[in-house]
Amino acid sequence: MGESTLVFSRPVAGIRELFFSATRDESNERSKDYDRVESRGEALGRRVVLDLMRDRDVGITELPPSLDRNDAAMMHIKKHGLSQSFFMVNLGRLYDQYERWSRELPSVTPFYAVKCNPDPNLLFILGKLSCNFDCASLSEMRTIIKLGISSDRIIFANPCKKIHHIRWAREHGIRMMTFDNEPELDKIKKFYPEAELVLRISTDDSTSVCRFSAKFGLAPKRAEEVLKYAQNLQLNCVGVSFHVGSGCTDPCMYELAIADARTVFDAARRLGMSQFNLLDIGGGFPGELDSELYLQMATKIRQALCFYFAKDGIGRHVNVIAEPGRFFAAPTHTLLTSIYARRDGSKDPENLQTYYVDDGVYGSFNCILYDHVVPKAEPLRVVSSSVKGGEHEYGTIVFGPTCDGLDNLTPNGSIPLPKLELGDFLLWKDMGAYTCAASGYNFNGMEGPLTFYVFQ
Repeated sequence: MGESTLVFSRPVAGIRELFFSATRDESNERSKDYDRVESRGEALGRRVVLDLMRDRDVGITELPPSLDRNDAAMMHIKKHGLSQSFFMVNLGRLYDQYERWSRELPSVTPFYAVKCNPDPNLLFILGKLSCNFDCASLSEMRTIIKLGISSDRIIFANPCKKIHHIRWAREHGIRMMTFDNEPELDKIKKFYPEAELVLRISTDDSTSVCRFSAKFGLAPKRAEEVLKYAQNLQLNCVGVSFHVGSGCTDPCMYELAIADARTVFDAARRLGMSQFNLLDIGGGFPGELDSELYLQMATKIRQALCFYFAKDGIGRHVNVIAEPGRFFAAPTHTLLTSIYARRDGSKDPENLQTYYVDDGVYGSFNCILYDHVVPKAEPLRVVSSSVKGGEHEYGTIVFGPTCDGLDNLTPNGSIPLPKLELGDFLLWKDMGAYTCAASGYNFNGMEGPLTFYVFQ
């Protein structure tokens, strides 16, 4: 499938707008000057984000570009005399990920999945970068509204909603919401008849870590029947959505789902639904920095949009949005856990050493249970010294702080780590997605990690 040029309506403007709003006096002819100042705009855009955080009176440390993650963590440990776990949240990476999204998928407006990580400073910066928001509950909608985000920048993306959540959305003008069945339409007719409805269809999510289609999504072959039902209720259906599953591993799944979505557009056309112009391609995007998988996904998405929506001109009238969460949040957070107890493996029959750290599966590492993550630890020597000539690594089990045997950070068996001492730390990268958001830090009376914001 070849890639051709197609400009959909409502392209992402965030990075460009952030730059040009900051340099309005320098450039009156924006479009002519953009190519010339693109690299300069990125540097200035990063500066604007940093200044916005300082204006919020949030303690944030600007790090030199050459300072690596381990040295930055060590700097915080020594500066604050830390002996407990902490997050180091790099908001510079959030900016970088947004710029990357805008570069690879410029015609797809991101609606950040708030459930992934509702950190208020992440949400604030994403809002300033013109990112919109995917909310699934009253609490999430309230959080975004309190940030001063307008209601038209929110999609209530929960196909099965509580009645008082629907009422709250109506009271606050949040019109766009998803559905996938007739009883939900009956409920919406009664409590929010003027809502703008997006039909959620099921997809092949067999290559994803967390699969959703067993819970949400209408079979595409039933789309026309259900759209007709909505039409008979005089409800306003405006588009179609899908989700290939969280942690998708096969870019081709987007192509298949976009093809199914096109059949739903065709059904809406046959029914004369003139306002049916929204395509929501959901989430599933990886959170690692410089992910090759993301580039492959973006290419497949661009190609599929052009192939299925350009051939008869319909693409000129389609707004394309997505619901990335992990993509933005994961690389912003580095977690440092302190080793507060250890067992020597020399007398263990399997020669396994054991470390006990002050965060676990009831806290930030709930992602092991809920998100099927296999976290990777790196040693950070604060007390001990490295061995000259290279370090020998031993099979190591890492436990969290609670008294539950389930609190195991190495569920797939031992991991290789050197001998460390009490007071040393373990560093865990890419811990911003589905970690602190779903934690129960107070279980067993164990406190959660501190948070320090940095910008690099």
